[in-house]
Amino acid sequence: LLPPNYYKGAMAKDETLLKYYTDVADASSLPVFIYNMPGNTGINISSTVIAKLAEHPNIVGVKDTSGNIVQMAEIARDTDDSFAIFAAEIGQQNISAVFSLATSPTRMFATTFGVFESVATFSK
Repeated sequence: LLPPNYYKGAMAKDETLLKYYTDVADASSLPVFIYNMPGNTGINISSTVIAKLAEHPNIVGVKDTSGNIVQMAEIARDTDDSFAIFAAEIGQQNISAVFSLATSPTRMFATTFGVFESVATFSK
């Protein structure tokens, strides 16, 4: 679920993002997956906001295409192992590839610029 980027100014506030995702998760009969895609939306959902949202029983994971490996490590550190994390980056060919799966107790992340550049494993 992307943030509504047509309200970019208002959505850039943590409180607004928390309310938006919580309201959707409360109303949804399906599990909600946060999609952080700042390159296209102009809004980066911070690791602090994602960690708070991860506490909601109907928010089950995040896909992040920011390419910010530090932010991914913070999310892994600050969320339960049951919270799924998919880290991806939009490469030079404008292709988004998902190359990580959240597994318990270790989460794996990779970054790429068209090819695998590095792989790192983060543990709690």
